[in-house]
Formats: sequence, structure tokens, C-alpha cells
Amino acid sequence: VVFDELNKTDETIQTENQMKESVSVGVIETIVEVQPKKKHKMRYRVKDFTYIKVLGRGQFGKVMLAQSNRSKKLCAIKMLKKKSIVDDHQIKELKQEKKMYLIATQSGNPFLTKMYCSFQTRTRIYFVMEYASGGDLMFHVQKYKLNLRVTRFFAAEILLGLKYLHDQGIVYRDLKLENVLLTKDGHIKIADYGLCKDNMGYGNCTSSFCGTADYMAPELVEVRDYDKSVDWWAFGVLIYIMVLQKMPFGGFSDDELELNNSILYDEPEFPPVMPYNLLDLISKLLTKDFHKRLGSSERDALDIMEQPFFESIDFEELLSGNIESPFNITVGDEMSADNFDEEFTSLKVDLSPVSSISETDQRMFSGFSKVCDPEF
Repeated sequence: VVFDELNKTDETIQTENQMKESVSVGVIETIVEVQPKKKHKMRYRVKDFTYIKVLGRGQFGKVMLAQSNRSKKLCAIKMLKKKSIVDDHQIKELKQEKKMYLIATQSGNPFLTKMYCSFQTRTRIYFVMEYASGGDLMFHVQKYKLNLRVTRFFAAEILLGLKYLHDQGIVYRDLKLENVLLTKDGHIKIADYGLCKDNMGYGNCTSSFCGTADYMAPELVEVRDYDKSVDWWAFGVLIYIMVLQKMPFGGFSDDELELNNSILYDEPEFPPVMPYNLLDLISKLLTKDFHKRLGSSERDALDIMEQPFFESIDFEELLSGNIESPFNITVGDEMSADNFDEEFTSLKVDLSPVSSISETDQRMFSGFSKVCDPEF
């Protein structure tokens, strides 16, 4: 496996930058000062992990299944190219994503993906996270339709994850099947906080255009101000797909204009055999006027939890981890990543060389490294 700059950490990068600055101005004495003796500080580097499989790939990098060489625990490592982040002016978003991971990690909420640590080299950023060996919901929904009991169970766990974020004034903005992972025990983990926005308490709005087209609420499509209820629209879309294995809007068309028009003007179709309490829930979540949408009041998730569809769910017990999942998931050897798309798991496990960034740009990543679990 070929990896770049295995031994360079935040401290190494910062020291290199300071030494270069010192030499350039002729102040040799400061070179001694930038390397004081320090107490041992826990930190992670690329070589602290054994890389096993590619789990996913995106615009800025890859997600890999890895194993800690210290604890032997499995993890998922999200690797992002610094140059891509700088070129796309995503520094602010990167720092926000790290902040969201820290909030999720400290939350104690079992339905949010936690971070073990983060670190960097001169060319990449690394998020080391929990590994959910059950794969994502998209992988399973594409294979078979979920029954009503499983749909209710997954929806309830997702609801509790979103409730925690909303209670902290955070709108998630990217709920979709691909971002809902499953543990080996069949419980969900909401993943990927890249589009989260905080300071979104009740009554607060924003207008940033982002998200995944099929899950976008009408107010997002029209690029209007919106609040946290965009998450409840996406929640309705997700439940619809879990039950019917198709999108509620746009059919199978890849035409963006057709999809947007469908979101704005069409009503989703329901089979006549669908239970009324499920149909009623989805219809209320997919209300086009977000002021009238279920979950848009100050009570937020509580209004949804009280719907008849969730009458059989004990949310307190669910949050405490006392309810066994009704979904029988097949997880053999967790290292085999059998519940992930072969399009990714068949890829070569390496990191291709990437262009470096300037010393000025390096400073923007200062202080990125963080250890959340010193026993990992």
C-alpha cells in the first residue's frame, strides 16, 4: 500500500512552516524555540492504521475501511484532498464538519456516527470514524422492500438522531439512503455531517443552496429561505422510498427541470393497500408549505413522534438501546465489507499522488488534529 508523508503531523507541519519563516528573515535563534521539549501528546498518523477496503469515493477523496494498529479496532477513514478543499473554497465547510463530528461524538446519541480522531498530512485530511459494517440503507433497499415493522423501526431511530441535531440548533440538510448506515446489529447511524449548519434554532432561517436533488424540499428548489423542516421533508422522502422502492417525485427521469417541477407541483402516489397511518405521516411530512409541514412547529420532532404511525414505539427504550432490531442483517467477517457496493470495494487500496499546496494554504489547516478516544 502506497501512502504519502506517513510521519508528518500537525506539529511537524507547523514546525516546518515556522522554521522556513525564521530562516527567511535570518532569525536563526527562533529555530530552537519552535522545538521545545513537550510532554508526550497522543496523536495519530497514516501508518498507525492498516487499510483494508475502499468503502466509497467522492469528489474530494475516499472512505476506507481500516484497522487501528494500536487497539485493533475497525474504523472508517474519510480522506480528503487538501488541494481540492482549497480550490473549491471549502475550508469553512471542513471546519464545520469537524465541529459537527465533535458534537455528535460528545452527544451520547447512539444514532449519530462518532469520530475517534482526526489528523492531517501535507496533502490530505483524515477523519477516523466508527465503522458500520451493515452498509448503507441504499444497498439494502435496492435488494428488497422493507416490511412495515422494519421501516417503522429505522424511521424511529433516524427520527431520534435528527431530533438531537435539531435540539442543538443544527439542520442536517443531507438526509438520504446513502447517509444512513447500519451496524452489524441492525441499528442505524446517521453519517456525513458535511452540509450541517448550526445556529438554526426555532424561527431561524438560511438560504444556502445545498443537498441532494431527489430529497430537496420545495423551498430549497426555489432557492428561498428555509428552516430545519427541510430535514422533515427529506425524512418523508426517505420513508416513502423504504416502503415503495421508488422516488416520490420525478419518476425515473434524470431531467433536473422535470424533477424540480414534480417536487413543486406534483403529489406523491400511494398504493391503495398502504396503511392509513403511514400514508398520513408521509403526506404530512411532504407538505409543500414548510410553515404547515409536520415538524415545523417549535415542538419539532415531538410532533412527529406523537403520530399514530409511531404509536408502538417506546422512544425512551429505543434511545437507551434496549430494543432489538427487527432487521436481520448478514454480517460475516466485518473486514470483508460485504454490505458495501462492489464498485468501491473492488478498487485498489492506495492513495494516488496529489498536488501539494502552498505554505500559506497549509496554515488554514492548523490545529485540525483531534483525539476523541485516547484508547482507540
